[in-house]
Amino acid sequence: MEVSVDNLIQWINHSGLFQKDGENKGGVHSYFDQNSSKFGFLYPEITGYFINSQRFLYKITDDKQLIDNAVLSSEWLIKIYEKHGGIVQGINTDNSRGNLVYSFDTAVCANAFLDSYMLSQNEKYLNFAKSLSNWIMDNAIESNGTLKPYKNLDSDNFDESTDLWYKQKGCFHIKTVIPLIKLYKITNDESYLKKSELICSTYNNYKKPDGSLALHSNNTIIHLHSLCYALEGLLHCYSATKNEQYLTNCFECLNWCENKIADDGSTELWYNSKFEHAKTSYHIAQLIRLMIIVDLAKNTNNYSNSINKLSSFLSIFQAKNDDARINGGFYEEYYKTLFGWKLRKRVNSWSSFFSLQAKYWENNKDSLSFQDEIEFLF
Repeated sequence: MEVSVDNLIQWINHSGLFQKDGENKGGVHSYFDQNSSKFGFLYPEITGYFINSQRFLYKITDDKQLIDNAVLSSEWLIKIYEKHGGIVQGINTDNSRGNLVYSFDTAVCANAFLDSYMLSQNEKYLNFAKSLSNWIMDNAIESNGTLKPYKNLDSDNFDESTDLWYKQKGCFHIKTVIPLIKLYKITNDESYLKKSELICSTYNNYKKPDGSLALHSNNTIIHLHSLCYALEGLLHCYSATKNEQYLTNCFECLNWCENKIADDGSTELWYNSKFEHAKTSYHIAQLIRLMIIVDLAKNTNNYSNSINKLSSFLSIFQAKNDDARINGGFYEEYYKTLFGWKLRKRVNSWSSFFSLQAKYWENNKDSLSFQDEIEFLF
């Protein structure tokens, strides 16, 4: 089954996922639920990924409207920040909000502001990226490089909780180096690089002898979505430092992932875990991106067969439907039931953003270079 990149671009920008008018103009929804026929909550973190996708699309299409889209979304994020005192996790349909500001989400949005700056050359967005990144460096990063997961706006304190995987310190926090590395490249300020290297040093807290990466330092649970986030951060740090250990860690970890690919090209989201069995489009798209980038960095084709297998499975997630709110986007996951695997009829935003990049890179790999493309890995 071939993926239609044109239909995917159409869904990202014209399905209603991206709010083009109204009170929340510029905000981006988390998903479209086909069963309820409604869009999910507005998601600041995912609005950040939308901005990243607009810069990536501008690189390959030169469509000036994409700059306007990124600016509109950046202005919405600024409004959220100024209204609530931070990048809160989500805005509900009644405009109520959560009370937690996550370090991870803040870093994603800092990276988005940098892409808006690169697109528009408006230093307002560069300054916002610095402000969010400095907040992380001054408040969230601990002396050993781990990150405090979130700040509670009600108590005004940073906290950690075991009730959800992303409320704990985890390997996924390594991805927060992306805006810091980019700021280092833009400003030559060594403090951004030093903090990035400190965060990346925590990789050893999660690394297992077989090359895999645990979600948290105190257990053996592997969450491929988080594992991919960690490798994305390492690759950005490698791009600035050329420290071969970062690349070696990525290679070893991806080799472990490669061995988990089933005959149909799928991999599960969770290993060593009691969580629901799931095969998600977003983590599979992330794996494809990482394998392509590592191959580019090493000037090899080590992962060609695995990329082909993963891509074949990923393609079945693309929705085909007469409804413009559905057609072209990527469904979120297959989940396991007593009666076998079942498709969750939810067209997912970040699955679609990651899949766009994965499919474009796969189709154009021979003409790409590591140093050019790493700047667009979000």
